Amino acid sequence: MPARGGGAALPALGVVLIWLFLLVFLVYPLLRIFYDAFSDDAGRITLANFVAFARDPFYVRSLVNSLLLGLGTVVTTSVVGFAVAFLLVRFDFVGRNLFSYLTLIPIISPPLVGVLGFTFIMGRAGTVNVLLEDWLGLARPINFVYGLHGVLLVETLHLFPMITLNVVDALAKIDPALEEAAESVGARAWTTWRTITLPLTTPGYVAGALLVFIWTFSDFATPLVLGVHDLLASQAYLNIVQFVDRRIFRMGIVISALMVVLAVVFLVAARQYVAIKDYSSLAYSRIARRRLAPLGQAGAVAFLSLVMLLSFIPYLGVGLASVGKGWSLTPFPVQYTLQYFERVIVEAPKYIVNSFLYSGSPSSGASSSACRSRGSSRGRGCPGATSSTASTR
Repeated sequence: MPARGGGAALPALGVVLIWLFLLVFLVYPLLRIFYDAFSDDAGRITLANFVAFARDPFYVRSLVNSLLLGLGTVVTTSVVGFAVAFLLVRFDFVGRNLFSYLTLIPIISPPLVGVLGFTFIMGRAGTVNVLLEDWLGLARPINFVYGLHGVLLVETLHLFPMITLNVVDALAKIDPALEEAAESVGARAWTTWRTITLPLTTPGYVAGALLVFIWTFSDFATPLVLGVHDLLASQAYLNIVQFVDRRIFRMGIVISALMVVLAVVFLVAARQYVAIKDYSSLAYSRIARRRLAPLGQAGAVAFLSLVMLLSFIPYLGVGLASVGKGWSLTPFPVQYTLQYFERVIVEAPKYIVNSFLYSGSPSSGASSSACRSRGSSRGRGCPGATSSTASTR
């Protein structure tokens, strides 16, 4: 009997610890954000902050731009992600296994690293523009990345694996008998795809599309690097980290609360859309991959190679910048060195150690509080020091 009681207590303790963790690190921060957003400097509950947001044309434009950018990224990642997933699941061609691994890599890089790599290669003074000026004599560089179109490009090449992974799993679970039945009654390939295959991938696709939209909607690093400030995430960050105007700081909190509400609305809407239909399949038998003809294999390899080439631009740019010296108005660095790695590893190893500690620690918020309690919130080494200082003003 004591053993049974102890065995029952452990799961209960685990549930309590999980809820405690969620309350401290999720519920409380969200409640604090909403309290600050719906209150004035005297602590009175008010809607004046949201009224001021709605009356400001710049913030309204930022909201519209964020929604359009999120929807546009979902569209572009869906086109690329579906095409890649369909080729990998349904067809057999040279290099298919290699491409199935390579498609996972673009999502690994942090957004800031990816966008910096793009600016090194495709910026106004990047490799592509310098080569075009040398070869074609262009008088002015081509703007590949600076602006909303650049953010859309970077986000698409970074996030399309989210669609691919979810669609690959959904396609693999479709019963081949359904498509064979449609073909047996005379349905063409496009009709079968539109009426059978595509609807059955909806749950997986919607999950991936929702992740893409929320990621794009909340990303502030990529737009800021590319000079796009009229987006909600960018304005939330810029307003909160400034220390001049308390009203602007409060507006940053309002934008953050609005982004949380919109994210929840999109999540609920996506779940309701999936729930209104039944997406069951008869079996999980695997569909045999069809061997492409030589011309088809060449097209598939060319398409996937182009996608991978564009997706790996950030790694190329960051890799060259990390070992290059004198890279200014030249297509590639003039000299190469490893001294930058030496400086990071030898002179500043704490940054590497801290990155591993924070990535593996579930209580980074507690570490930040401990850091502030040691009186170092004004100094270096305390994550969130800027926002903490601003919130006490």
